[in-house]
Amino acid sequence: MGKFLDFVAFSYVVDRFCRLKQPRVAGRSVPVGLTRLSLARPVAIVMLFAALIVLGLQSYGRLAVDRLPPTNFPSVSVNVNYAGASPLDIEQLIAIPLEKAVAGLRGVDTVSSNSSLGSVRLNVNFTEDTNLDQAAIDVEKRIASIKNQLPADASAPSVVKADFNSFPIMNIVLAGGGRLTTSQLYDIGNEVVLPALLQSYGVADVGISGGRQREIQVRVDPVRLKAFDISLQQVVTSLGSENVNTPSGTLRVGNAEPSVRFTALAQSVADFRNTVIQRGGAGGGGATVTPPVYVKDVADVVDTYAELTRLQRFNGEEAIGLTITKQPDSNSIKVADSVKATLERVQRSLPPGVTYRIANDTTRYTRDALRDVQTDLGLAIIITGTVLMLFLHSWRNTIIVLLAIPTSLISTFLVMYFLGFTLNLMSLLALALLIGILVDDSIVVLENIHRRLGLGEKPMIAALTGRSEIGLAAIAITLLDVVVFAPIGFVGGNIGSLFKQFGLTIVIATLFSLLICFTLTPMLASRWLKEHEREGEDEGTVAAFTGGLIAMAAGIYGSLAFLADNFAGQTIPVPGWITSFANAAMGVQAPASGGFGGAPGAAAAGQTLGVGGLVSLGVGVLLFPVGWFVLRPLARMVMRTFPQIWDAGYGAIARGYGAILPGVLRLRFLVVLAGVGVLVGTIWMVQSGVVGSEYAPSEDENQISLNLQMPPSATLEATDRVTQQVEGALLDKAKYPEIRSVFTSVGGGGGYGGSGRQSRIAIELVDRGLRKRSVFDIQTELRKFGEILPDVGVSVDLPSALGGGGGGGGVSVRIVGPDPSVLGQLADQFEAILRRVDGIVDVSNSGQAGVPELRAVAMRSQTADLAVTSTTVSQAMRTAVQGTVATQLRVQDQAQVDVRVIVQRDANGIPLNLEDVPVLTTRGVVVRLGQVATIQNATGPSRINRSDRNRSVGVSGSVVGRPLGDVAAEVRQKQSTVAVPAGYRVTVGGAVQNLDRAISALTGALGLSVVLMYLLLAALYDSFLSPFIVLFSLPLAMIGAFGGLYMLDKTLNIFSLIGIIMLTGLVCKNAILLVDYTNTLRNEEGLSARDALVRAGPIRLRPILMTSATLVCSMLPILLGTGPGAEQRSPVAAVITGGMITSTLLTLIFVPALYTYFDDLANLPGRFMAWRARRRPSVASVTAGGTVEDGQPAGVAGHEGAGAGMSASVAKVAVAGSADNGD
Repeated sequence: MGKFLDFVAFSYVVDRFCRLKQPRVAGRSVPVGLTRLSLARPVAIVMLFAALIVLGLQSYGRLAVDRLPPTNFPSVSVNVNYAGASPLDIEQLIAIPLEKAVAGLRGVDTVSSNSSLGSVRLNVNFTEDTNLDQAAIDVEKRIASIKNQLPADASAPSVVKADFNSFPIMNIVLAGGGRLTTSQLYDIGNEVVLPALLQSYGVADVGISGGRQREIQVRVDPVRLKAFDISLQQVVTSLGSENVNTPSGTLRVGNAEPSVRFTALAQSVADFRNTVIQRGGAGGGGATVTPPVYVKDVADVVDTYAELTRLQRFNGEEAIGLTITKQPDSNSIKVADSVKATLERVQRSLPPGVTYRIANDTTRYTRDALRDVQTDLGLAIIITGTVLMLFLHSWRNTIIVLLAIPTSLISTFLVMYFLGFTLNLMSLLALALLIGILVDDSIVVLENIHRRLGLGEKPMIAALTGRSEIGLAAIAITLLDVVVFAPIGFVGGNIGSLFKQFGLTIVIATLFSLLICFTLTPMLASRWLKEHEREGEDEGTVAAFTGGLIAMAAGIYGSLAFLADNFAGQTIPVPGWITSFANAAMGVQAPASGGFGGAPGAAAAGQTLGVGGLVSLGVGVLLFPVGWFVLRPLARMVMRTFPQIWDAGYGAIARGYGAILPGVLRLRFLVVLAGVGVLVGTIWMVQSGVVGSEYAPSEDENQISLNLQMPPSATLEATDRVTQQVEGALLDKAKYPEIRSVFTSVGGGGGYGGSGRQSRIAIELVDRGLRKRSVFDIQTELRKFGEILPDVGVSVDLPSALGGGGGGGGVSVRIVGPDPSVLGQLADQFEAILRRVDGIVDVSNSGQAGVPELRAVAMRSQTADLAVTSTTVSQAMRTAVQGTVATQLRVQDQAQVDVRVIVQRDANGIPLNLEDVPVLTTRGVVVRLGQVATIQNATGPSRINRSDRNRSVGVSGSVVGRPLGDVAAEVRQKQSTVAVPAGYRVTVGGAVQNLDRAISALTGALGLSVVLMYLLLAALYDSFLSPFIVLFSLPLAMIGAFGGLYMLDKTLNIFSLIGIIMLTGLVCKNAILLVDYTNTLRNEEGLSARDALVRAGPIRLRPILMTSATLVCSMLPILLGTGPGAEQRSPVAAVITGGMITSTLLTLIFVPALYTYFDDLANLPGRFMAWRARRRPSVASVTAGGTVEDGQPAGVAGHEGAGAGMSASVAKVAVAGSADNGD
């Protein structure tokens, strides 16, 4: 009942506050339009926006959260594992058939493959207009049609669509604390943890790695096989055929139909030992001459573990890894939270000593980056409000304008929800950039209402006429932001997908701000603003509140600085909502294990608050009333005197500007010439490379990947020894205090017998605010391992969510051609080039040879004579070397265990007596391998790359300390020094290729934006010439945009390019305000072009400076930010800030001078007609005796009419705008 009464009371207050009679002008009722409706029906308008806010808040809570928008990069990959197969075998048996299968698909752009030891990855890139879902289906169908052509024991091909948001989001490790072996850990992870994680919200797949799986090995002795005249294939076949469990149908027995099943399943290892391979034979007279041959007679059957091909450690302790991949449309943060909750629940059922740790959580960076953007957004709102207070000197005016920000933003969430958008770094960046833009329309309208109030109009009339007078300019300003981002919808590929939500979010919010400035702003102004408004009546309360806030802020941050140093690590339990409020109020993120100041592991997240945070918050709250009373006089004095000082300063600027305008118009040629010089300077900055270029800036994500590549002859054990050396150095806290954890993986993923020459160390750093060195400094330090380990290839990479950022690729040279030897020679030449280019590090050459091989080369004559097929020989060799899984041990309620047939090995892991491996001929006779093939030592490629069905090699390197564009230009320049034979193709790719595509796509979108801007302005002004006055102000902004990038040491990348596109719509606003009011004065008061410009300039100076200042100042949190993701956000702010500063300063001078030239151009037809009239005496006499208007001869009046010809059509639009421009 109490809440109901509160609601009734609130409704009554709102009704009395907003109630209004039908507005009347000169004693008559005003026709109802959009603005008039808001003045006449304020309650309806308030309820409209209240509904939008309520629905927007509901939509905000339902928006999915992800790091990046869904991408539409049309690429499909196919992965196949073929354990133990060499790259040459993989290429011939799998890669080439796959390439042939998909090559003819519709929309295929490029096909490439990468064959390594035991696996192949096929990448199929489609054209940008291809539907990715349909493309994946088509690829699956083609692969399924050739599945029978692939090796029978190869894994089933997996088809994966490219999606930045479908990559693994978490890596979890299980450790036993020294109590359990890795094999036991693997069983626990596979049978307990993995199934539970698959049931978590949004989890698509859980991969498990490390540990050793149980395996029953049948280790065959070739000598004993030879003695019994039995082949390896007979052993494999007998194990499979004697271990069966097959249904035989059903029987009708009375009223029942029991199923019939034959079972001969082995229940123990002993059953496999006693499996019969060859039955005994009977001699003459029934005497047995040959006893049966059992498996135990020719092999040792051992219950053991599969061969170790990968070692994993977490902080030096043996562990297994679990990789979490989310579903494409799921909320990544909710997935991570669900996984963590599942792990907490599973932990209680794990054996003693088994613990889990989260080695990597990408959503942690997403959370931090999203929180940082939200902080920037909040700071931008505060700064914008401060700037407005400086200009308007009234809290009422400030609130009227600031209301446009939350109303527009919250309403935008509603449309985002229905469009299927997500809350990601791009959409939130758009909202943060919008803060200074959303108030533009309201500032212009409110400033004009103030001016009308100063002319003596009533608040109601001032609100109506002030909004009507500025209507065309407001529409033009807003629609420019709309048309600027329309071309982004035509950009394809991952660039278009990346920025689609960014552009549409800006468009939606800007349109809402236009609606607000037409309705809510004039309605509030008509009620809150007064004639000759004075703020004295509210000055005391405002001053007291300001003093309280100052004291509270000082108390919080002063005590926080002291207590954080003296009480670090001490925590006390408090309710979670207090923790959240305190951390949010202070801009502090609660550590994963506690609140601010909490020690790791102290308590559950969100349930503890550091002593420093709690005490500082309490001190701030206690000091608020002190500030209310003590600082009140000081704040009141400042609020009285500052507006006078500010207005005096602004008045001097306005008078000075008005004084120099006539001189500018007299020297208009020099002014326009200077503008041309600015344009030339901009072109020079672009062409000379003063500002470097790259695809996307590198980010400090608290993660580094250190990769080691051993020489071709290295074993897994040798690789592990070197890796442990590096691992031990990294875990030295004295040398690397920034490292939080180290997750090491030694060995390749080639399965049984896989490569052991490589290792990867995933390093997680502490948060950037807790370390002195950046991730880039640590990356440079880690590269020194390459000097310590000269025979080891060392590369240090940073993660890049954008697939081509500065942390990963850099420059790569791809060479395609038929002859591998020629490819290798060309690769060596380009490797030497890349090593000589300054800024390129971690150079690698995929064409470098040779891993050692043992080759069994068939003797054709012998295989023909002995009736041995090549397929039989290859199967026998594969069983001898790699082993063949013949069957499984299937015991009820236990996991299946593979039974592998393999030849016995010596201490070095080499099969014993390889030449004695028995091979079965087509005649049923067993011969030795040595009788049909010769064993040779050789070398082969460690990796085979193919591009568009041809062999290819790649030489790549990371770019450090130098812009990517400059490095690529130097590589391309030196490329001409290499003689490339006919039939071979060389391309410079990697992140450089992504950069070229991005520049091409975004510059094309920029050009289309300018064209659309011209069409819009021409339609609004009903003139072909007037839009050029506005558009020619764009170069004035470009010099500031590139200057901002240069001074702040930023690069030209996809984010700064988007900033330039955004800037084109923003800088034209100043010119529109000036040109629009100049046209209004000429049409309504009949002023000449020069007189109108001299008068319009000082009047429009205030809204121009206000809109520019609010926009520039609102960019400061983004420009100066150092939090997660700041590397990518700051270039946008640098472009907009620099461009707006130069545009604002130069537009005020350049546009008036340019206006007069276009006015003269528009007057040419009238002057020509006057000239013709003077040359005709008859016409001249008629003119001389004509009508005199306004005290001027007709000839003079006609000349002035021609002079205003450029704006005559504008007058029609402006006059019409007063009637139907939404008023």
